[in-house]
Amino acid sequence: MEFDYVVKNVGEFGRIQLIMTIFFGLTTASVALQMIVTVFMQQTPEHRCAIPGLVNDTFEIQSPWHQCLINQTIPVDENGEYEGCLWRSGNYSKNESVWPCKDWVYDTSVFPRTFPTEFDLLCDSSLLINMANVVYLVGVAVGAAGGGLVADYTGRKLVSFIACFIHGIAGIGAAFSPNYGAYVAFRCFVGICHGVLNNTVIVLCMEFVSPRKRIISLCTAAFSWGTGILLGTLEAYLIRDWRYLQLAVALPSVLYLLFWWLTVGVSWYGLTLNQGSLDGDIFINAFVLALIDFISAFALLIINRIGRKTTYCVAMMLSALAMLSTILMHFFANKESSATSATFTALYTIGKLGVSCCYTLLFMWNGEFYPTALRNFGLGIGYAFGSLGAVVSPIVMDQLMEHPYLGNTMPMMLFGSMTLVSSLSGLYLPETAHKHLPETLEDAENFGV
Repeated sequence: MEFDYVVKNVGEFGRIQLIMTIFFGLTTASVALQMIVTVFMQQTPEHRCAIPGLVNDTFEIQSPWHQCLINQTIPVDENGEYEGCLWRSGNYSKNESVWPCKDWVYDTSVFPRTFPTEFDLLCDSSLLINMANVVYLVGVAVGAAGGGLVADYTGRKLVSFIACFIHGIAGIGAAFSPNYGAYVAFRCFVGICHGVLNNTVIVLCMEFVSPRKRIISLCTAAFSWGTGILLGTLEAYLIRDWRYLQLAVALPSVLYLLFWWLTVGVSWYGLTLNQGSLDGDIFINAFVLALIDFISAFALLIINRIGRKTTYCVAMMLSALAMLSTILMHFFANKESSATSATFTALYTIGKLGVSCCYTLLFMWNGEFYPTALRNFGLGIGYAFGSLGAVVSPIVMDQLMEHPYLGNTMPMMLFGSMTLVSSLSGLYLPETAHKHLPETLEDAENFGV
């Protein structure tokens, strides 16, 4: 007898399924919270070298005397701005020397303390910021693959609750990290749990509801993820100190353990984690892009009607066209115009909308291809490969945006080309809407044939 048939006759969506779905939604929101706050915690505000010997030096000008001392000590770049990495000795004499900074002062008007400013990750050390993101995303890939395999053999519930606990504890540890190495290590554990939770919890919800009600679990994931992004943006606006912000988003994961008794990755990460590169207010941009994640969940309400394949291909094509359109703007639009900046942001937003629609959809669509015994492992492998691409997204964005001619259009060209290929390749995948989940390897091999 098929398990889907048993679920249908016992109860398609009863009290147990409801409780599991609530737990699923809460953990998904928590994962989104801990991921999105890095956009704000890792902001590098305006800065310059601290004037050697001046104990009470600040970034803000204190007096005409302070202004004069800054002008004598800090060189200016080709744009007339103070250098952020150099200072000079001497007094405009021929014997003056320029030296790299050892200490800095920061503009604290928006963020009183961020991760880079506390550990002085500037100038030659600025690559360590992206390295922290890379380690986090490596953890996501490891957790997705390894966690899925373990969950298939030891049980989804045990693995998901252990991951939830570690997710919270590691997040709290990151908030109290005494140095860069400790922070990166804790964030790696957070990433591993991110990968584990995104797989095990969704498989739990998929397996314990009927095919007709399975869309409820998927929509819960999408709305919960979008809610987490929105809450993360709001918390970052209210809590400007990175340590308190990290602590605030880590604590909920531990509280969710009370539920123990009722129970395309590259483009999305690249666009989400690098939204700080957009012109305009960082909080407004983050709020709009977070709202996009929430709005994209509504598109999932129609996938039972028009199918997984059509939804995926259309959304990815929309994203590809939006991102590739930035090429025309680069060559034909006035780069100094505010309208150009607004249009670029709009295309960036549309590109993220398409990718966000597919991000959660892929969890269900991918999971529906595998038999019961290998579903977590198969879903984990797929997520791991997506996460490996996401690992390089911070580095790709950082390096490509420095292109002397194309600038921030370069990464949009790359992501747009990737989503275009993905939308076309999706046409060759089988449709799984209203189909029973395969239970054996033979079922999976014949699925969609």
